[in-house]
Amino acid sequence: MGARTIHLPGDRARFVLLLAVLIWAPLPNGSYDSWAMLLLAGLLCALGTWHLISLVISGRDASPVTRASTLPLGLLLAVAVWQFIQVYTVSRNPFDTSQFALLSFGYFAVALLITELIHSRERVITMLWTLLAAAVFQATFGVTRVLSGEVTLLGFEFDRTATASGTFFNRNHFAAYMVITLAMGIGLMVAQLGDPARSWRDVLKNLLDTIVSGKAGLRLLLIVLVIALIMTRSRMGNMGFFLSLTGTAVLWAIISRRLSRGFVIFLGSIVVIDLALIGTIFGVEQVAERIGDTMATDATPDARVFFNEVLLPMMGDVWLFGTGGGSFFTVFPAYRSEAIFVGLRNAHNDYAQVVIELGLIGVICLAGFWLYCVRGSLQLLKSRDKWNRGMAFGGIMLAGYLALHASVEFNLYIPGVAVYIVAALTLLGVVVPALRNERKRSRSGSSADSD
Repeated sequence: MGARTIHLPGDRARFVLLLAVLIWAPLPNGSYDSWAMLLLAGLLCALGTWHLISLVISGRDASPVTRASTLPLGLLLAVAVWQFIQVYTVSRNPFDTSQFALLSFGYFAVALLITELIHSRERVITMLWTLLAAAVFQATFGVTRVLSGEVTLLGFEFDRTATASGTFFNRNHFAAYMVITLAMGIGLMVAQLGDPARSWRDVLKNLLDTIVSGKAGLRLLLIVLVIALIMTRSRMGNMGFFLSLTGTAVLWAIISRRLSRGFVIFLGSIVVIDLALIGTIFGVEQVAERIGDTMATDATPDARVFFNEVLLPMMGDVWLFGTGGGSFFTVFPAYRSEAIFVGLRNAHNDYAQVVIELGLIGVICLAGFWLYCVRGSLQLLKSRDKWNRGMAFGGIMLAGYLALHASVEFNLYIPGVAVYIVAALTLLGVVVPALRNERKRSRSGSSADSD
């Protein structure tokens, strides 16, 4: 795989601790409370600092994957540095901006650690399975709480008894968390799909491979995640999942020009079995009713409609430099109309809030990071290797879903969700493409030597 990577002392420990922190992040209300946010940021920054110190002491250069990923890493670092500068310049709430700057350094540390510590497909698979296992716990917890009708469970209190929210305070953010992990799981499943069966012998071989390789277990886990997603009753969560899934499938067919029977059957099973059959049992019709009510012309407007009317003038006034990370709550009252009687901590629109708080610099950096990851996944989609194409499917589906849900929610401002966004995009859109390129260079070098 290209130049041989010399592993630093403590690499394995840092990898395990990184996974442990990612498992922890969603547990305390999505790390939304100040203490949980600072704890998460502190843990991530400590892990990143530990690794950088190890690099300096050992005299080892950054890994080949990190050296190939300087642009996306630089964009994430620029977001953190810009918020640090805002604290002393334009921020309307320097204290909260300093907290968000620290958190952004933590997100950079996550991306850096992933590029440094994940140097093989085995590590990619380990990370994917770990995050899927954490999501299945969340899904089981959320579904169990709804089916039991309990308002309090394991010390968590819930306002709604008919919707699943896991350990998050809001079902919409729980839905986003479910779709992020579903995208990773579906990518892993697509990467393992067998070649088309041409005879009964091939059918039996593929069936045995499914049982032995664990694909049957993975498929069952995906069903559990879909059930939890449906039970959130989140409109954009469910609609975004379906649109991003089908849209990615169409793009896959156009670009890769490879539609195996197993791939078609798998996607069909998600629509027919998960959404239609299982969804009917667990209340997908209630989600459809909420979406229908939203689209009806005579429906009562969502409160977010009034908020959106206020966001445009806010963006127009501060789009260049922003008002500082985490300062939306401070700035919003000056623009609040008579129709809005409540304070608003977040804009319920990630696009608007990023413009308002981070200005043009933040928009360019975050959009650049997203576009870089999309570009990496699109490159993978053209690969002949089914593993790469599976990871590409997950990466494109994830990026598409995030773009849709950002228009109505503030997932970037829920640390337990945002850290998964950074981790998943870095893994699928940065690391896997870099590993592929390293493998191609290694093969080319071997051929040149042999010649």
